[in-house]
Amino acid sequence: NMLKTVFDNALYPIEHLVFQLSDPNSIDEFIALDREIWTTRMASYDGFISKEVWVNTKKPGEVHNVIIWGEMEKWKSIPFEDLREISKEFDEAYGKEYVTSRRIHKENDHGIHLVNMVVKEV
Repeated sequence: NMLKTVFDNALYPIEHLVFQLSDPNSIDEFIALDREIWTTRMASYDGFISKEVWVNTKKPGEVHNVIIWGEMEKWKSIPFEDLREISKEFDEAYGKEYVTSRRIHKENDHGIHLVNMVVKEV
């Protein structure tokens, strides 16, 4: 069997952010800095499980970050001041305009959860 169950019968809260970059040509830089700054810092907090980064090739400059958290309480216990500090560090490093165009988890009142994930072993 080439399939591996990573999560089964889970109920992990999902954070889904959508960004729109003013300069679509800077998408690789945005993703690299996001990983270096945001992902590294978020991974240091209890409750962080994983993060995926998606791009929409039909909408240049659109980036989706999908973060899986072990518990809503641990995710929401990250101090706001820490988030502001990380955001400032990222914004200064990236240096270009972008907006968080959607917070899909908030649009759905934090109701989206990971239940099952199966991956093909390669």
